[in-house]
Amino acid sequence: MADYGDVTGVAAYVKRLASGGTFTTSTTPTLAEVEAFLDQCSDVLNGWLARAGYVIPVTQPAAAGVLARYANIGAAGHVELSQRAGGYDANDENRRENKFLDMFMMAEDYITSGALAALGAAVVSGSLPSPVSGLRVGGGTLSGQALRPMFRRTSFNWNPTAESSGPKEPDYVDE
Repeated sequence: MADYGDVTGVAAYVKRLASGGTFTTSTTPTLAEVEAFLDQCSDVLNGWLARAGYVIPVTQPAAAGVLARYANIGAAGHVELSQRAGGYDANDENRRENKFLDMFMMAEDYITSGALAALGAAVVSGSLPSPVSGLRVGGGTLSGQALRPMFRRTSFNWNPTAESSGPKEPDYVDE
């Protein structure tokens, strides 16, 4: 059973292939095939979630709703791929399956952006860095201290407070 999305959600994207708003044993693809597509998309989403440090499956309603949308879109792309094509050009960006699968791939960036955590999705303790953590210029010594810069603002007899050799700037007057 898929962690995210449902057959009805997939059918909403590919109504022409569903029977009465859902898939059955006589539709192409069948209900079992669409459920398998949802499972596959949920597995990919769970892989991205695990790598990004989220507890899986995501159960917080708002975050799970976003993931359900992505799973439904991805499964809709697989449903479209299951259809016979005439004169198919793999690079044709107007093909429905390409659009659906491109939209599904956007989920990876959304997941790694931290947006799901902002919606309340549970994270593995300490796994998501704050947006500015870990920023540092330069390396470190063997003892773990930050390296000192090789060059300083005054290197090579440079005086950063001296004015350039061109015309002098006007002095500011207090207003």
